[in-house]
Amino acid sequence: TPEIQAYAAELSGTNGKASALAFNAFDVADLPTLDVRQETRRTHGVGPDDTVLVMAGFGFPWNGVDRAIHAMELLDPSHHLWLVGARNESDRRLVEAHASEEVRPRIRVFGVLAPDALVELFAGADVGLGSLAFDWHALTQAQPMKVALYLALGLPIVINYDDVRFSSDPPFVAQVASNEPAAVRDALERLKPITPALREQTARYASHHLSWREAARHTVALSEAVLQVAD
Repeated sequence: TPEIQAYAAELSGTNGKASALAFNAFDVADLPTLDVRQETRRTHGVGPDDTVLVMAGFGFPWNGVDRAIHAMELLDPSHHLWLVGARNESDRRLVEAHASEEVRPRIRVFGVLAPDALVELFAGADVGLGSLAFDWHALTQAQPMKVALYLALGLPIVINYDDVRFSSDPPFVAQVASNEPAAVRDALERLKPITPALREQTARYASHHLSWREAARHTVALSEAVLQVAD
């Protein structure tokens, strides 16, 4: 990100020198096409009109899983939270530490999944939760790979940082301007209704703007600009 780029330049003593910022990306074309949404939801006891939030890598502190759980306390019983990527029992105990007994039955914890299983699980969700606690590390910018994956699979997102890959304010991105659980809840409400058309628009944006091909094109353009300055 520009934030980290500036920090690296300061540490290395290269302030004022030309540099290029590359974007994270992956080959969207490699994602399997799965029509398993309803089957996945039935498997995990989710109704057709329920709303499923999913957070990958929830055990890492910058993801702010506590904020997601506390937001669940403010949402009605039609909302579910799927936490993916438990590495150990400490990760699993985060739910016990932060969730009330009333909310716990609507929170599912999954271990580290193989890529195909991860995509299949995400297919049954409605909203992807990006990192909600980058502010704990005094950071305001990021471009996480998991968020690109959410979007590529048609999941609108809730985040609490500036994603440098977005040049505008797309309707499938809800940015939390506060660290309060109520702000996460309100951000989710701004995304609703999460219609098939919105999911299609979300996936299409990722395919056009977050693919490896687009990131490579951007990097080539920046590299050429740097070489021109060097000349």
